[in-house]
This record gives sequence, structure tokens and C-alpha cells, in this order.
Amino acid sequence: MWFTIKFDTQPGKIVELDNWIRTDVFPFLVAQKGVSSVCAYHDALVGYPERTLMIEVDSLSHLETILASREFVGIKTRLLDYGVNVSSQLLDRAFCVRPEVG
Repeated sequence: MWFTIKFDTQPGKIVELDNWIRTDVFPFLVAQKGVSSVCAYHDALVGYPERTLMIEVDSLSHLETILASREFVGIKTRLLDYGVNVSSQLLDRAFCVRPEVG
């Protein structure tokens, strides 16, 4: 399953935001039990959201532990210094089709 955090950035804060994500947020998240991957995406079409963080976790219980941690509460609070229109979503795969390789 994937926990996503979507947001736009405060004007003039994109470089500072990206540096903070790389140096503080990602190291914390990848060190957490149950986290398989963490990625940051930017909107390629210049729309909403400017940034999407995708955190792949193996279970809801691991995600709940992360979200309740003092460290993550601090991350969430600081994110509001950089981001606006912040939203989150928990995605779980319903089904998937992949093309056959020839």
C-alpha cells in the first residue's frame, strides 16, 4: 500500500523544501519498519499538486506507528511551513495489468 502526501509549495520555497525532504524526511522514513520505498514526484504538467510524496508500506499497522511518532508529527508541522493545499491518501492496489514482454 502507498501513503501519499500531495501539496503545492509556498512561493520561493521549492529548493529549500526539496533539500529538507532529501536530508530530513527521506532518511527518517526509510529507517522505519515496514517502509519499502519513498519517492518524491513533481507535477510534469504544471498543475496541482507541485509535489507528491509516495511512501510504500507493507501494512496499515506500520503506517499508523509512523504517523503517530513524535518525529513524524514534527515533519507534518514543518511541512506546513513549506506547503499549502496539503492532502494525504492511503492507496491499496485493487488490481493491476502489466503488458507481456515479447
